[in-house]
Amino acid sequence: MDISKDIYLFTKNGVRFNSEYVSKQFKKSVVSAELNNDYHFHLLRASFISNLAKRNVPLSAIQKLVGHENIRITEKHYLSVQNETLIRAMETLEVNKTENLRNAVELLNN
Repeated sequence: MDISKDIYLFTKNGVRFNSEYVSKQFKKSVVSAELNNDYHFHLLRASFISNLAKRNVPLSAIQKLVGHENIRITEKHYLSVQNETLIRAMETLEVNKTENLRNAVELLNN
C-alpha cells in the first residue's frame, strides 16, 4: 500500500488543494519573506527525505512515505545525505586536528 497517494492538503472547509496551487502559494511566501528565490516547495520534500535518512529510517519506509515508484530515486537522496555526513565528519577532524595532536603529545609525555 502506497500511503503517499492518499495524503492531501485541505482547506478548513474540506476542499483539497492541488499540488500546483500549494507550490505557487509557497513561492509567493518565499518572495514575500524576501528569501532566496531558489527555494521551491519541492525543497521541503527533499528536506523531509534527508531528515528521515539522517534518522536511519529504512529506505523502503522512506520510499513509501514520499511515493517514489523506484527505490533507486530514494537511494540517491539517501546517499547524498550520507556523503554530507562524511564530509562534516572530516571537517570536524580537520578543525580539531591541532587540539587532537596536542592531546596526543600530552598523553605520550605522561
